[in-house]
Amino acid sequence: MKKVIRGLAFCILLVFILERTYHILSWKDTTGGYLSSTQQLYATGDNLIDVVFMGSSHCYCGINPALLWDRYGMAAFDMSVSGQDKFSTYHTLVETLKTQSPSVVCIDAYALLYDRGGVLGNDYRNMLSMKLSSNSISLVQEYVAEEEQMNYLLRWPILHTRYKELDKYDFIQYQPSIYGRGYFFSDHIGSAYGPEANALACTEQEPLSELNQEWLDKLIALSKEENFQLIFWVIPFAASADDQEILNGAEAYLEQNDIPFLDFNKLVPDLGLDYNTDFSDAFHLNYRGADKLTAYVGEYLSDRYALADHRGNDDYYLWEQNSVYDAQLHNAASLSSQPDVSSLLAALAASPNLTVVLSLDGAYGDSSLDLQGALAAFNISEEEYNLGGKWVFSDGVLLYHMNQEAADTYALDVSDTDTLVIQNQISPDNGGTLGVSIMLNTTPVQTTNCGLTVVAYDNFQETLIVEKTYF
Repeated sequence: MKKVIRGLAFCILLVFILERTYHILSWKDTTGGYLSSTQQLYATGDNLIDVVFMGSSHCYCGINPALLWDRYGMAAFDMSVSGQDKFSTYHTLVETLKTQSPSVVCIDAYALLYDRGGVLGNDYRNMLSMKLSSNSISLVQEYVAEEEQMNYLLRWPILHTRYKELDKYDFIQYQPSIYGRGYFFSDHIGSAYGPEANALACTEQEPLSELNQEWLDKLIALSKEENFQLIFWVIPFAASADDQEILNGAEAYLEQNDIPFLDFNKLVPDLGLDYNTDFSDAFHLNYRGADKLTAYVGEYLSDRYALADHRGNDDYYLWEQNSVYDAQLHNAASLSSQPDVSSLLAALAASPNLTVVLSLDGAYGDSSLDLQGALAAFNISEEEYNLGGKWVFSDGVLLYHMNQEAADTYALDVSDTDTLVIQNQISPDNGGTLGVSIMLNTTPVQTTNCGLTVVAYDNFQETLIVEKTYF
């Protein structure tokens, strides 16, 4: 009997260890970093999503569900993945429909322009992020070469290679991968982009390839079976004339089947998009462009479909959290673009959910800038300014101050994993003078010992968003 009990205990322990090891090594992102629309989907309660946006990075960079929530109370979700091809789009939509019953599904037609993604990391994002099921197995069997299929089905032969890249969010949950709604926020501005000069003028239609027609027909059949409105669109990108011929052919075919097709490349003037400011690169909108596109899409959907306003309904708390998250992302982008120290400090003082460290060190009084005037935004008096040192604020409330002459250390836990350390330490290596530093955990974030250093930590995002020095 004891042998049986020991055997059972060993098996239970082994299963626990394997499960934990798999969780640590598992593929956790669909966009890069640790942001995962698949995790977000699985964290969402059943039958809450009313509008689903499918597609590749064009989609998750172009449609912001938080804006749709804020304006309409629309329960929208970007179920998009980097390099989401035709096969992955179909099976990811099937996976979504296991728990959701959307009224509208919008699909980016960009997948018509290629059959295979060609980026191994994107293959992993599409095929290793879903739970193992007959649906995910079918995706692997349709997409992956037969000799490689077992690696994808077992997953371990691929995942074990991640040992060297493990980070803290492999061991703890990355919270935006719970409450996020699939969108990827980018504030990068690329050079001027747009379709090729002859692309939008192209009216020729290339007949659908066999694979493209099969994909469209399967999605049309699925929409009828699951009773949702299907919409195809082209999110703005630098299309070529050859691309446009394929898209024109698809548009004609879909119109014959009474499926709406919106080519947003042709609607750029209606969207108000600026090729000089609203794109991060030739294929992706930044947040400025995404806000403009999403505003148009919100009006289009609200005018045509009876979509409920769920604001105030506790079941939709993830959308509420995502709205706060999106506001923080927009605010962080605004902070990074402030033109001078006075504007930055005024904006920081008015911003919620921030821990701000201000450090006056060295001969800061010799600065050509009006540092004292700028610090008035945080109610730092002339007397305090003359003492110098470091101030720590949380949501505008002073938590701690040490003057420039004090040999002191102050530590503040700003999240479960991050600690801000602010210190003046006497260093015998530089003649006994004070060496100053601001650190996040063990990583220095202060870059000078002379002037004003401004550090801001976003408590909601759990990340540093400002690291600037002025003299």
